[in-house]
Amino acid sequence: MLLEVVTPLADARIGPLLDAAFQRPAAESLLALEFARHYPAYDPGLSLVASEDGVAVGYALFVPRTFRLSGAFVRCAVLAPLGVHPNHQRRGIGRFLVRTGLGALKDRGLRAAVVLGASEYYGAFGWESAFDVHAVRAPVQVLPDEGDTSGWRGLAGSDLATLCGIQAANYAECDGTEQRFAAPLDWESRGREAHTLVHEHARGVDAWLRFRVRSEVEIAECGARDAAGL
Repeated sequence: MLLEVVTPLADARIGPLLDAAFQRPAAESLLALEFARHYPAYDPGLSLVASEDGVAVGYALFVPRTFRLSGAFVRCAVLAPLGVHPNHQRRGIGRFLVRTGLGALKDRGLRAAVVLGASEYYGAFGWESAFDVHAVRAPVQVLPDEGDTSGWRGLAGSDLATLCGIQAANYAECDGTEQRFAAPLDWESRGREAHTLVHEHARGVDAWLRFRVRSEVEIAECGARDAAGL
């Protein structure tokens, strides 16, 4: 097994590998490519490919992020995506990539890694489930009339810096909060039937909402400049 450090921009094998691993074209493969092209904290040294005889069989990307943990901001990384070709699964290739990547994080001074995935798989590496809920009560007087969608529109690049400030103020005291960049990847909703909207007032953008439509509307994240925005 050979470990290579290459990015999706330089290695055309990575896209087809991820498409095969996740069985959904242009999803994880596009995400990895977009990180390499546009994400400010992207580290090409944390883009890992496992190969055999020149054939890419597994891929892992660790993306540096900063999270608030126990009252302090800590440099960490998010593991996404991690994929192994279906013809080579259950051979320890994913374990090989994860172990190697975690070692590389230590060399860079990154203190922890976060992942979204099956607990029965990632638990073997020492990850534990984490879940935090924050609820905000709003007076009914600040809510719009039912059916009133005025002021809401799609996300634009010019909104990003403002949203970073609103997000930082809203979640400043919440453990698990990540520091955001004014980069589309930190604000776009990429899942199926997922959306990001911003609310614009005469004074500018004052709120944002990320949600997904399934059998009902699932709100993933929101924030507002003040009670009027809420």
